[in-house]
Amino acid sequence: MAVRTALKSAQFPTLSPMETLARLMLLACGLPCPVMNFRVDTRLGYSLLDLAWPEHKTAIEFNGRVHSENHHAYKNEMYRNEVLRDLGWKLRIIVFDDLRDPARSVEWRTWLGRQLWVVPRFPAAGSRARTSVSRKGIHIP
Repeated sequence: MAVRTALKSAQFPTLSPMETLARLMLLACGLPCPVMNFRVDTRLGYSLLDLAWPEHKTAIEFNGRVHSENHHAYKNEMYRNEVLRDLGWKLRIIVFDDLRDPARSVEWRTWLGRQLWVVPRFPAAGSRARTSVSRKGIHIP
């Protein structure tokens, strides 16, 4: 049953668990479903945007461990992001702490809501959040 329930939330193509978590967190507050790993052709070839809303030229990019451990990958990513911005894309780069920390989570989802002209709904202070993240794992009811 747990697998069937989880499969209902799956979306292809998703390349990382953190992309899935970010998608579920924004859906939980009423933001529109993104296109996962949306292909954008650039003068450098193509880029895959982790979570994209092409009609708004807006995207969320999740930067995982490789971006902090591999300086070459980080430099290439920053250059790629600037090329996308030159094409008119609005990008928000998020990291694990942006998913885990409640204040930071509200901040990036509020930014996204402004870009999409949607007001996100957040649980009242003190109530249990629908999605929670810790080093022990992710809880999504």
